[in-house]
Amino acid sequence: MNREFVAFDLETTGLSPKTDRIIEIGAVRFTCAGEILGELELFVDPSMDIPLAVQRLTGISMRDLEGAPTPREGVAQLADFCDGADLVAHGAGFDMAHCIALLPEAFSARRCFDTLDLARVLLPTAPSHSLPQLSRRLAIEHSKPHRAKPDAAATAGLFTMMAERAAALPATTLAAIRDVVSSGALGEFFGDVVSGDGDATRPSLRPHGSTGDARPVPDTAARWSDPGGPLEDAAAAFLGPDGPLALHDEYELRDEQIAMARAVAQVLDRRQRLLVEAGTGIGKSLAYLVPVILWAARGGGRAVIATQTITLQEQLAARDAPRVLEALAAPVDVAMLKGRHHYISLRRWENFLQRFSRQDEAAVKFALMILVWLTETTTGDRGELHFGALDRDIWRMVQSEADDCLGSACANWRTGRCFMAAARRSAAAAPVVITNHALLLADSELQGRVLSDYQALIVDEGHRLEESATRQLGTRVRGADVDLVLQRVAPARLDHIGEATDAARRLFGEIKGFLGTHLGRDNNANGTCALTAEVRASAGLVTIRKLAEQAATELGAAATHLQSLVVATSQEIDETALAAVSLRGIAAGLRCGRNRLSCTRRRSTWRRHCPMGYSRREQQLC
Repeated sequence: MNREFVAFDLETTGLSPKTDRIIEIGAVRFTCAGEILGELELFVDPSMDIPLAVQRLTGISMRDLEGAPTPREGVAQLADFCDGADLVAHGAGFDMAHCIALLPEAFSARRCFDTLDLARVLLPTAPSHSLPQLSRRLAIEHSKPHRAKPDAAATAGLFTMMAERAAALPATTLAAIRDVVSSGALGEFFGDVVSGDGDATRPSLRPHGSTGDARPVPDTAARWSDPGGPLEDAAAAFLGPDGPLALHDEYELRDEQIAMARAVAQVLDRRQRLLVEAGTGIGKSLAYLVPVILWAARGGGRAVIATQTITLQEQLAARDAPRVLEALAAPVDVAMLKGRHHYISLRRWENFLQRFSRQDEAAVKFALMILVWLTETTTGDRGELHFGALDRDIWRMVQSEADDCLGSACANWRTGRCFMAAARRSAAAAPVVITNHALLLADSELQGRVLSDYQALIVDEGHRLEESATRQLGTRVRGADVDLVLQRVAPARLDHIGEATDAARRLFGEIKGFLGTHLGRDNNANGTCALTAEVRASAGLVTIRKLAEQAATELGAAATHLQSLVVATSQEIDETALAAVSLRGIAAGLRCGRNRLSCTRRRSTWRRHCPMGYSRREQQLC
């Protein structure tokens, strides 16, 4: 291509185009093939002091700016340098705002390709999308971060690499991307800058559990072999100064860690219980991982490890467990399993692609990111993604949901493409499963149907299990849940159910006001209120109970109405039918919540004596 681009970067005294000034401009003119055609580098006199933090970050002092052109003169030189070329910047909004403020006639009508947006779409699993981090990850030369010309040169390299990466996408994925975005800078990038129709040999969805390119198999003879004998001695030897972990530079002999590993090994062999309080720095993760993996390798049984946080769960599965497995001669499968809402539902994703507004910029960028991610992921786990502020809310529209799952009636389930079902199958077959408190508690509620049988259980962060149980086993209904359900219903079928929406909004509005009264207006958005005797007797709670019953009645009626539409059209399964199920579940949740405002029974008693007479399935929904 003969098309030319200019990647540019500005160093400034601060982040506001209104009050801060440019101190340095750097630009690189290049072709899409990566050929450098010219460079621009100049200091700019801001006519104000440079903050000390900026001087330290950039290395630019006031002495460097003596005799330099004014900001407007510097931006005018940049405009001349960019003549006839397309603009490129990383975080383009910031740089363009400064240029437009100084020289609107030259920059206000110009389009700029943002490599930050491109990286978020084309590198969805990158842990960071900052320019220095991406440069290190992609081996792009970036000699002096936070200096204008080196930043501009790195941006040019990143842009070229993103164009190459986009051109190598599966043909069906690239076609879907072009269908989603056909205007703006992203539309022009994928439609005009990216040449070709993609790789017709690459699938748009990778099979679950695939590992990509083949890698050389490590020599198991060089690994540590279990010496046999008591499990506690083997675990201590593995963690000791002559064990395989001692070969790493970060190894530190910890007597407390070895003592804990011995204790864990003893209770595994004897099938007993153990309570450990381990302080910071002991290395408790390896202290229980090593004996439990050795125990599983010896055929002792199947083990489940549950953490309170997803972060620790991912750390165990991605870092700690692989360290142990890499050093161990005997192979042991270790699987990670999360709650279903962590996995994408391909059916809901396909519906989202058909329904979302192409005018919603955040939704468009999210859709592009997911399209690319699906060509890479083998798990469908949202934990692989680097989400922006708005992405988490959009994810709720495509995540797997219990009351929106067709089970074996879903084509993705039957063909093995369902990520959630595949993750559960893998976990059921693995000798060691790493999960979290929420899923462990859900498994106990469902009588072991999620995690399957296991012989050993390790609850990490056990002091927070009660907190997890309170959250997991309680009733939770959000006002946004109703709106989210109604988004699945075709507009033509929304008649006669507006009363349900209004009733739900009145209820949650009253709850917000009630919390504001009791907690103070600054805390009512996400506050919690203990149901003391005084609170239970308050007039506000009486009103909430009445509104909850009214909302439950209206939602139940709406569910019945939607179900009747499905029956009338002889449709067994569609979005309207699933919405009816969801609304019925929300209504059940509201009724149980309403009664719990007055009930002081333990949950186990509530399960056996539900005053509403709900079935077990309806109890699970609430």
